[in-house]
Amino acid sequence: MVQTLPVLPFDCIYNILKELHHIHKGSLFNWLFLNRLWCEQTVPFIWKNPLLISHKCSFKNRVLFIKTLLLFFDHIELSKLKGLNIDLKQQENQRPLFNYVEYFEEIPFLSSCIRSWLFEYFKLDEKNRSGSVGFFEHKIQPIESLIKHMILRRSKRLKTICPIQNEYYIELFDKEFFDFNLFRLKNTLQTFKMTIYPKTSNNILILSQSIIDKNIHLFENFIIDFYEKQDFSLSIPLLGNIIKNQRCVKSLELTGQLYNKHLEYIPIFLSLNSHQTNLISLKFYYIKFTNISLNILMKCVTLKDLLISDCDGISLENINLFSNVSFKLNNLSIFNQSNLSFNITNLIIKFLGNSLKCLLLNQLTNEISLSLLHYTSNLSSLFLYDDDLLYDVSLIFNFLKSSKLENLHIIHQNYNYSINYNIIKSLSKSLPSTLKLFEFYFYYLSPENYKDLFNLNNTPLLKSLILICYNSTFYTNYNLEAIVNYVKFKNNNLKYLEICSPKFRDWEIDELYLLEILWKIGVEVQIRDL
Repeated sequence: MVQTLPVLPFDCIYNILKELHHIHKGSLFNWLFLNRLWCEQTVPFIWKNPLLISHKCSFKNRVLFIKTLLLFFDHIELSKLKGLNIDLKQQENQRPLFNYVEYFEEIPFLSSCIRSWLFEYFKLDEKNRSGSVGFFEHKIQPIESLIKHMILRRSKRLKTICPIQNEYYIELFDKEFFDFNLFRLKNTLQTFKMTIYPKTSNNILILSQSIIDKNIHLFENFIIDFYEKQDFSLSIPLLGNIIKNQRCVKSLELTGQLYNKHLEYIPIFLSLNSHQTNLISLKFYYIKFTNISLNILMKCVTLKDLLISDCDGISLENINLFSNVSFKLNNLSIFNQSNLSFNITNLIIKFLGNSLKCLLLNQLTNEISLSLLHYTSNLSSLFLYDDDLLYDVSLIFNFLKSSKLENLHIIHQNYNYSINYNIIKSLSKSLPSTLKLFEFYFYYLSPENYKDLFNLNNTPLLKSLILICYNSTFYTNYNLEAIVNYVKFKNNNLKYLEICSPKFRDWEIDELYLLEILWKIGVEVQIRDL
């Protein structure tokens, strides 16, 4: 007699899928084919943000994704597509299995998927893509706006709202449509996201009035981007007013323009006074702080995440305010700040380093290294980026030896062979014994480098190793053998290995054999295309 499996309650299935969504998104697709019950429960998790699930989409899957979204267009949206010489009569009788769009929580960035779909629609030669792009490039923005229009119209769970507008197609902003959906989704919306274009900056006046009229006060996150050099003097006070009137703002991401004399951010910063007990995250890109006092930030008692990138006009007086803050920062990111007359990175680490758990930098000096050594005893994750070869990565070695880092990411491109050789020779001896994840991007690894790199006697807890080299010929039998010997004889805790290889490379039999050994001893191997 054949026994059937017991049927799990809905809440059990939901909790299983919820956990998988957090730890292993890609595996969710497998549950679509188990049975109808599991399929119905899995679809909402996949379509919360499908492009995050399918982050390695093939050309075919990108095309299929757009085709699916177009099935939900109404006659108005289809007629606007016709205006772009795109006729979808052939899909009129097609109906999707589920109303996928109602599960969207965010409106995704769709440009690359639309571009792939246009290649398919116009039957252009996929091998000659670079020469064909100009044929339809002007269609991408309006199609993306129409898809956003459809998502806003049909979604029931949307958490992020951004006005339907773009740089060239101003008429796509429809106040009545926006008002209706703003009110319909008022209890689910959490994030307000807007790029303010020169030709559409007046829309913020309409938006401000709509948000006040509809009594929308539950936005927790604001992402604002001022596009191009224009006079936004009317827009900024209105944005400040919107932020001020929310109940609980938790994050602000602000992208400005350094050389725009019309951009004065004071009203936005003043609006943060109303949320000093709520703010968790602040991110600033291309902001000129000349007339701004950071004293407002010092009283943000709940602040945990701070990013400063490509900013200017930060005075030493403003930075010294960090010596007497009311918050304990967990995550700090500082990028492209070497243009100032003094080292703000060094000072901010000195003042805030004691509570830091995660630090991201693309600058390294002796002063910064010393601050890391003396003021970041609780740091567990460090990301070092150096795409422009601005510093010597060996400056960090003394800190590494004494640190308690669990995650180390070094993204370093140096084309000088002799420098590479010496750095790698010392690197493995400097890694902390507490390390659990090591990600290493480099231009070249010779067989000698590999021998030195895998002399990791001091990393018994290492579980994940990511080695990405930009030289497509770096991979040899000897290198694979070094990895196998490291796992077998020095660290049997290693469970994940990510390496790279040319996309159409033919693997030798010996290499496949060594990869099979790694899999058999319990190491998950991911091979990334160069």
